Amino acid sequence: MKKMMLLCSLFVLLQVAAYGQAAYAEWVDEIKGDTLVIKDFADMGDQANSLYEAINADSVNVPDGRVYLLKDNGWYPVTNIPTTSNGKKIIIMGESNESIKLRKSKDSPAVLSGYVCEGTFFYVGIKSGYDLLVKNISANVGNPGGLLGWTLFGGEPNSRLTVQNCILEHNQWCMINPKAGSKVIFKDNYIVNLVGSPYRRNGGIIDYFANQDTIVFENNTVINAQGDLFRFRSGYTVNRSIFNHNTFINCAGSLFMNMGNTGNISLTNNLFVNSNVQAHCSLNQFEDSGYGDVDGLPMGLVNVYDDSLARENGITFYADKNAVYWSPIWDDYIPTLIENHVNLTTEWYSQRIIMNSRTADMFADDCNYPYLCNGEWIEGVQPNFTEPQDLFNTQLNNLKTYALACVDTASVATLPNWRLVFTPIVDYFVYADFPIPVDLSYSNPEFLTAGLGGFPIGDLNWFPSQYAEWEAQKASEYEGINSYYYHFPRCPDAIEVISNEVKEFALEQNFPNPFNPSTVITYSIPKASMVTLKVYDVLGKEVATLVNEQQNAATYKVDFDASALSSGVYLYKIEAGNYTMTKKMSLLR
Repeated sequence: MKKMMLLCSLFVLLQVAAYGQAAYAEWVDEIKGDTLVIKDFADMGDQANSLYEAINADSVNVPDGRVYLLKDNGWYPVTNIPTTSNGKKIIIMGESNESIKLRKSKDSPAVLSGYVCEGTFFYVGIKSGYDLLVKNISANVGNPGGLLGWTLFGGEPNSRLTVQNCILEHNQWCMINPKAGSKVIFKDNYIVNLVGSPYRRNGGIIDYFANQDTIVFENNTVINAQGDLFRFRSGYTVNRSIFNHNTFINCAGSLFMNMGNTGNISLTNNLFVNSNVQAHCSLNQFEDSGYGDVDGLPMGLVNVYDDSLARENGITFYADKNAVYWSPIWDDYIPTLIENHVNLTTEWYSQRIIMNSRTADMFADDCNYPYLCNGEWIEGVQPNFTEPQDLFNTQLNNLKTYALACVDTASVATLPNWRLVFTPIVDYFVYADFPIPVDLSYSNPEFLTAGLGGFPIGDLNWFPSQYAEWEAQKASEYEGINSYYYHFPRCPDAIEVISNEVKEFALEQNFPNPFNPSTVITYSIPKASMVTLKVYDVLGKEVATLVNEQQNAATYKVDFDASALSSGVYLYKIEAGNYTMTKKMSLLR
């Protein structure tokens, strides 16, 4: 027994000694397995850069999945740019995994921000060297000296950055400027006050000057932004872009600046309120070179352009189950600009539109653009948010004032910050409003079941029980969304509910049969199910996916256009829950 105790004591002493000798020990408060608890500003005797120093010093035998834990109520200012280990997954995280939007704890999340350092130009807060996950913290590109940096995140080429469940505030340009081949995932974040630059296009989320692999923006809430949020620049492609279940409120600039080249975009289950409001004027095309529509048209929420790179990338865009609302306060916005001859012109046009005329014509042209699919939009319905505070009175007036001012080419106006808890502007709000002062759940029956699979539209973090249900079926939902790109083209509005009174599963014979070139297939499901309806040739090769989504109980009919197929016998098969049925149909030319 004594020998055992002696061995245990020796082991502990060796571990303590090894920790004490570790290169990162000076900046680490505690070690827990692969987790390093980082000292904050106060722990360091009011010295900045503990996170930077710990990451730089932690360079020998770094385990995959290394965690740098930042303490609640701690401040972690950086004056240099830490880059995480190459070839390892690294996690920088706060202590609580509770939703940042619902968390009511008096302990605020750890804060990562800039710091006053003479001669330092604060550019990026942290870079991904390979695969970096940042979660459960508050991150700010400002500092206590009133300086505002350009962007918060960066990364090496072909790296991955995931930002999850964070409060993100402020920049003079964008939240991230990724290098070539990057994967960028933002989910479950609360993003507010992207303001501060005198250039009205700045204050965004992502901008890039190289081809990208993936952009995913999921279950985020964005409030009070002045610039263009997502910039799909001419000449660069993104292999896949997903915008699903997000809420945007009072965002002035173009939400999705798309100048062509980019395909494989899906825009689903999003809620847009008083956003995309800045007016369009052809006179601004020169000033906004590199930001405006290629044809000089207003840019709506959905924008596509036909060029060689876009064709190479498939010219694919799937929009469905979104909602958009603009307050009546905007009714006199364009007339006011025209009446006052702002910029000595009356050529002012609204960008409070879903899509411009060229984009609408392309979506309507199924022959030349079969993979452009625009499904359902709820328009003109005001969300009855549970607790919006002053977003739709005082702050909406501020947004309109800014939108009227910033269209003048001589303007250096910035959108005022929106704050309810910490109000001094001198430190660029290093400490965020916390707990988050709004509750953006809502009671509108039009929205509560309008999303894919019957889920609420917008950020599901405001609906925690539905969020859990959504997570359980998330993979199948994305499989259905992706099917619009990688299978036989079919727009979602080709599916129609014809009855809600259903007693049993059924797959009817298509009509007409034989057909040329289109036919209608009717099926019934008596309970909510994941439904796939596919068409095969007689050799069993799949030639079309007509349905691949979660559906509520109902009888549906779906159009099948076989213009691209040759004459012959085909099989169509439904799978819904445990129900499977296959039938034959004949295409005669």
